[in-house]
Amino acid sequence: MKRTSLSLVAIISLFLFSCQKEDSIGEQKAEAELKGDWKFLNFDLDAVTSSETIGGDIGNIKSEFITNYLTENEAGTISFSDNQIFSHDLAYDVTGSILMNTYMDDDLIMNFDSTLNIPMGPSNSTTDYVRVTEDSIYCPNGSFIQIEGVEGVEQSKPGGMKLKFEGDKLILTITQKDVQTITEEGITQEQKSDIKMIATLQRN
Repeated sequence: MKRTSLSLVAIISLFLFSCQKEDSIGEQKAEAELKGDWKFLNFDLDAVTSSETIGGDIGNIKSEFITNYLTENEAGTISFSDNQIFSHDLAYDVTGSILMNTYMDDDLIMNFDSTLNIPMGPSNSTTDYVRVTEDSIYCPNGSFIQIEGVEGVEQSKPGGMKLKFEGDKLILTITQKDVQTITEEGITQEQKSDIKMIATLQRN
């Protein structure tokens, strides 16, 4: 009985060691795949942002902005080290649209759309990142991507990126959701954002 128990402990220990070894090998392989220089191919953005005033004298007023765009005429390189991302001469043209809807007490009272055709860059940047899992990283200072929206050009906020390797291509998916609420003198101001960006890079 004692020998059986010792054998069971040995088997479990060997299994746990094998799992840890496989995890370590997987992480090392993922790091090797990520590090190095990548050509910037394109990125697309889908974003919904809104600002709502609740409790005002004339009712609840909400402005909603829906932004969709792709990039054209891309140039530049993205490089990954052990813990930093470098963008070199990153440039592109934004082509897309912004739709604005205005609501009063949930009824649509006004809307208009505008086209986007804006040159961006060239620019250079450095940002830190932390490896979370084999297929994700976290950027505490925001990513290398600039966002063109209704309030002009903004750097992305701190957040994570999902990684997907397809042959010699790397696809980065960035999702950002945020809600901010401020209440003063019985009136609440609520701002929401829901942003998804997909950047595609190619190994140099």
